[in-house]
Amino acid sequence: MVDGIKQAQLNVVWQVIRAGLMADINVKCHPGLKHLLNENETPAKFLAMTPEEILVRWVNFQLRRVCNHKQIKNFYRDIQDGEVYTYLFTAICPQDTDLLPLRENDLEDRMEIILDYASNLNVLDFVRPRDIIKGNIKLNTAFVAQLFNVFPSLEFEEQEDHCDDFDDIYTEESEFFFEETREEKSFQTLVEQF
Repeated sequence: MVDGIKQAQLNVVWQVIRAGLMADINVKCHPGLKHLLNENETPAKFLAMTPEEILVRWVNFQLRRVCNHKQIKNFYRDIQDGEVYTYLFTAICPQDTDLLPLRENDLEDRMEIILDYASNLNVLDFVRPRDIIKGNIKLNTAFVAQLFNVFPSLEFEEQEDHCDDFDDIYTEESEFFFEETREEKSFQTLVEQF
């Protein structure tokens, strides 16, 4: 019973943190995100993506800018060696970072360099080296969200392609409702009980 209450409390805390970090990860706040639309993907499908899915798409876009061989599917196994974070920092802040962490063989030391980059760039580095190495999904997702919020790096020249379709679908008046995760449903249930 006590473990269940603690887990519920942690879920509530995570939902509050998630809501704050993910609030601006959308096309309305960052119109440049519309350029991450895949070929043959409709704007409606893109807009239905969760913020986490958009972050994965954003990370892969940034990785393609600096390194063609690396792509991710999640914030678990795909980022544990620190290589993705190294390339991501190089893509979003090339003037302040470099590939130095990749020269470090000890993963703990590699993560320390990466987190030093974050600290020097005024990005909240609430994640610890072992959180990255162990692949803590929530902390890594939160860290990537923080990176996106500080350095979205979505500058594009205006293009006359399917991106204009977003204007028809995503307007000030329209709201898109995403499928709730298990944690969100738990949070909603908890709030309704109070």
